[in-house]
Amino acid sequence: EGKTLLPQRLSGDRQANYHFAVNPSAEQGVIELNPQSGEITLLNVGYAAVDVTADYGPAFSQSRQTASFTVNVVQGVRKAPLAVTDLQAVYADGRLLQPDVEHALAAITYQVVQGNSITIDRVSGLPAVQGVGRGVVEALDFRDERFPAATARFTVDVSRAPHPGLAAEDITLDYRPGLSLLPSFSGVQGGLVFSSDDDAVAKVTSGRVYIQGTGVAHISAADDGGELYGAAQQQLLLTVRPGEHPLMQVTPLVMEYADSCISLAGQIQGNRGALQLLGSSNEAIARVDSAPQCLQILAAGSTQVSVKASASALYRESSPITVPVRIENAGSRLKVAGTVEATYGGAVLQPPAVSGTVGVVRYRIADGAARQVVSIDEQSGAMTILGAGFTRILVADSGSDSVSPGEAEFDVQIAPAANTSAVSYAPA
Repeated sequence: EGKTLLPQRLSGDRQANYHFAVNPSAEQGVIELNPQSGEITLLNVGYAAVDVTADYGPAFSQSRQTASFTVNVVQGVRKAPLAVTDLQAVYADGRLLQPDVEHALAAITYQVVQGNSITIDRVSGLPAVQGVGRGVVEALDFRDERFPAATARFTVDVSRAPHPGLAAEDITLDYRPGLSLLPSFSGVQGGLVFSSDDDAVAKVTSGRVYIQGTGVAHISAADDGGELYGAAQQQLLLTVRPGEHPLMQVTPLVMEYADSCISLAGQIQGNRGALQLLGSSNEAIARVDSAPQCLQILAAGSTQVSVKASASALYRESSPITVPVRIENAGSRLKVAGTVEATYGGAVLQPPAVSGTVGVVRYRIADGAARQVVSIDEQSGAMTILGAGFTRILVADSGSDSVSPGEAEFDVQIAPAANTSAVSYAPA
């Protein structure tokens, strides 16, 4: 480039004035010519023609002569072969690489000949990172036509980048049966694998976190980084609080009156904690006995009993619910033990034992029964023997607010007394 040549005159007078000019029909841009000295500067390969005009002056019969010669400029020899140093890079999507090129004569053009980790940037023309692995790139130096084109290949090894890091917010939730979740981590580059440090709180199955109970568990996530990044780990704190108590089902309590303390456990389904009886809306009918947690039945009638479920390991204390209670009048339980048997005489007889009385008890001879056997005291039931025979006594209980009136009967059997009289006759 820029090499100069001086043409050699083969004939002509030294006293002549010479003028040099590039022939207009010659290729342009091949040489540059000094019109006085004829000095030629090479600009490019190709052919050029130079016209030389000699002016001899008036002393010569031919005062001017013109001659031409050609200049053929061929490609030069490269001083050294094109060479490019191999590259190592860490992955960063779109990162431009500047190869170290030696002995280039013009701007280099690059092309990928092997691998998928490298592409050629359309704007800058430089190799650009697009993946991880080895790529082979070819550098082409062909833009300077004065010299032969040259190529050189070099490798680019792109390694996985450090992981940018995982991030996640801690999770707090209320327990619910069958609850599961897929924790969300930002910065994920590959596949995530979860693990839990407390399976009693949260257990990982098939990539999901299933809630097992209340408490605190650390959920760890391991990201393999995929093809482009290194591995990374992060964890979040999972707090599972007791959940809202589920709705409970209530069955009203309907029963006959009985002097008893009743559990309401059979009337409530779905409680997750121990039942607590809170109070009765009508304590004249039934009241809550807090120590044994039962309902003391006092009389027939209706009341509403407030109940709640205590807090448990999985659920919070429930809201109070109401159990309707209706106590119906009980049937009479009046009973008379046995019958009365005696022999006619002047004794006063007591009635047999009577049980199940709740009201006023009265005695009388049953309708249609014999009245000449005994007489009876209406209040005490004491009987005076009137004669031998059989009769029946009716016992009546007036009942109460909770127990219906009732009647019972017992039999009275009076046997005749032995005849103690004797008959004697005087001798004739």
